[in-house]
Amino acid sequence: MLKSILSVLLLSLLFGCLATPVPPSDRVNPTTNATHVIDLTVRDEIRGTGVTLKADGPLTYQVFQKNDPPRILLTFSGIKLNPAIQPRLVNLSTIVGLFPGETPDHNGQLELTLPDLLEYDIKENPTGLELTVLAKKQSAATSPPEIRDARISAVQSGTEIRFMGTGLVPDPKIFRTEEPPRMVVDLLGIAGPKASRTIAAGTQETTSAQLVGAPGKTRMIVDLTSPDITYRVTRDKESPVIHLTRRPTLAENPPSVTGVSFSRAGEDALTRIQLNREGSVAHSQRQGNTLTLLLKKTVAAPQWIRRMDVREFGGPVEYVDLQPKDDNLLATLHLSKEAGQHDILQKEQEILIRVKPGVEHNQSGQDDFNFSGQKVSLDVKEIDIQNALRFMAEIVKINIILADTVTGTLTMRITDVPWDQALDLMLAAKQLGKIKQGNVLRIAPLTEIQKMTEARIADQNTKRQLEPMVTEMIPVNFAKSEKIKNLLLEGDQAKGNSIISSQGSVSLDERTNTLIVKDSASNLTQIRKMIKNLDQPTPQVLIEARIVEVERSESEKLGINWGFNLGRNAKLGISDSVRNAYYTKMSATSVLDKAKDFTYNEGVALYDASTGWGRPR
Repeated sequence: MLKSILSVLLLSLLFGCLATPVPPSDRVNPTTNATHVIDLTVRDEIRGTGVTLKADGPLTYQVFQKNDPPRILLTFSGIKLNPAIQPRLVNLSTIVGLFPGETPDHNGQLELTLPDLLEYDIKENPTGLELTVLAKKQSAATSPPEIRDARISAVQSGTEIRFMGTGLVPDPKIFRTEEPPRMVVDLLGIAGPKASRTIAAGTQETTSAQLVGAPGKTRMIVDLTSPDITYRVTRDKESPVIHLTRRPTLAENPPSVTGVSFSRAGEDALTRIQLNREGSVAHSQRQGNTLTLLLKKTVAAPQWIRRMDVREFGGPVEYVDLQPKDDNLLATLHLSKEAGQHDILQKEQEILIRVKPGVEHNQSGQDDFNFSGQKVSLDVKEIDIQNALRFMAEIVKINIILADTVTGTLTMRITDVPWDQALDLMLAAKQLGKIKQGNVLRIAPLTEIQKMTEARIADQNTKRQLEPMVTEMIPVNFAKSEKIKNLLLEGDQAKGNSIISSQGSVSLDERTNTLIVKDSASNLTQIRKMIKNLDQPTPQVLIEARIVEVERSESEKLGINWGFNLGRNAKLGISDSVRNAYYTKMSATSVLDKAKDFTYNEGVALYDASTGWGRPR
C-alpha cells in the first residue's frame, strides 16, 4: 500500500514538472545539427538596442543575465562563429560592447555588456535570432568606470600590462616616441588615481611606468628598453590587456630585400621595396635631387645590389641604387629637376616611397624648404587626432586651440621630421587648417577656416562702411593726375578689389593738377601713401659741354722764356734761350736796364743799331 502511494506521488511530481512552462529566454532549441553564425549586426531602435544573429539554420542557445557587471550571456551548442565577428565597443543606448568567443567545451558564446541591469526580449527565426535590450526603466545604478592601479608583469611571450579598477574600460589610444623610447597609453572617459603613481617594471621590455589621472582620461607613460618593442591589445572581460614583445634579433634574422618595383599613381612616382619581414628606415635625407634611405640591419641578394634605371616610367624618379653600408642597406633615389615633395610609408613588409612632381626650387635656385622646427619622431596607430595634436603641442611647447569639429583618428610613423612639417602633414591628412594669432595656433577644418576668413573680411568691410567719410585734396607735383586717378580706380569697388572703397570717390582739377579724394579716414592713409609713391620725378640724365677758344698766338701771351749764359771775362748773355744767348761787355746792371726796352717778335731778339745792343738770331 505504501509502495503504491509513493509511486503515485512520484508520477504526480514528474507530470507536474513537465507541465511547468519554460520561459522563452531559457528554452533550448532541440535542433542538434551544427550551424554557422554568418553575421552579427547591432542597431538602435525605439524600444532599445537590437542585436541580430544571422545563421545558416536555427540556433540552439541558452540565455543568462548577470549583475556584476551587468551583462547578458548567450551560449550556443554545436555552432561555429564567423572569424570576422570580433569583439567591439558600440556605446549605443542600452549596449556598451559585444564580445563573442568560445566556452571551455568549445561551443560559441556572445556576451553583451550593458550600462545597467536592463530587461530584454528575444525572438527566434529559421535563420538565427533577434535579441532586443529594452530601454532602461529602473535599475540599480553602477559606479562610473575608474582605474585605481596597473600591474606590469613578465610573461613567457614578453611583458603584460593590466589595469585594475571598476567598470568597463574602453580600448586605449596608444602612441609612441623613439627618442627616448616610450609608449603613451590614454584611456578616455575613465577616472584615474588622484595622485600620480609610479609602477615598478624591470622586465626585458620596460624599465618603469607612471599612471596619471588627467581631466577626462587616465594616462599611462611606459618607458621602454628599446624602440624595437612592438605591442598588441586584447581584452580580458571589462579591461584591455597590452602585450609587449621584442622584435627578433636582427643579427639572427635580419630583414632581406625580396624585390623592388616601380609604378605610377597619377603623376606621382611610387617605389616599393619589399622585405621578407618587418624592417624600418633608420634615417632618411634629401639633398638637392638625391634622396637617401638607410635601412637598419637590412641585407639584399646580389641581384638587387645595382643601379635600376626607371626613366622609362616618365616620373620624377630616374635611378634607384641599392648598396650595402656596414651592416645596413643604403637606398639612393636620383630625382629629376621637376621632383617635388616626397613621403615615406613603412608597412610591415614593405617600404613605399612616393615622390610627387612639382618644382621645389625658388628663384634663387635653392631648396624651398621652410621647415626649421625641432625634429620629432612619432609612431602612432589609430590615435584620436585631438590627442595627437595635444601631444605635439606638449613636445614642442606651443599653444593650440582645437575646434569641436576636429575629429577622427590618425595613423602615422615619422622619424626625424621638423615638428612644423609633421604638424602640416597631420593637418593635411584630416583636411584641417591653422590660423596663427600671436603665439597661439587655432586649428579647425579647412571649410571653417575659410568661413572665418570670409566673415573677418566682411566684418572689416562693414566697419569700413560705417566710418565717416573725409574729403581731402592731394596735389600732384610730377605725374599727371589723370593717370593716378585711373590707377586708384582700377579693380571692382563693389567687390573691394579697388584702392578706393565702394563708398569713396575720386575726381581731379586739371588746372592745378590736384586730386580730390573722398573716402574713410583709415583708407585715406593708404591712398595718400600710394599717391606719394607714384608721384615721383622722371629720372633724367644731365649732359654738359664746355667750349675753349685758342688762337695760334696764344702761347706767346703766356710768358717769356729767359736764358742766361755767363761767359769768360765776366760776360753775361741774355736771350730767349740759352743756346742763342750772346755776349756783352756791359755790366749786369746795364744789361738789365737795357732789357727793359728790349722787344721780341715771335720769340727772336731785335737788333738796336744805335747802341749796338742785340743782334738777330
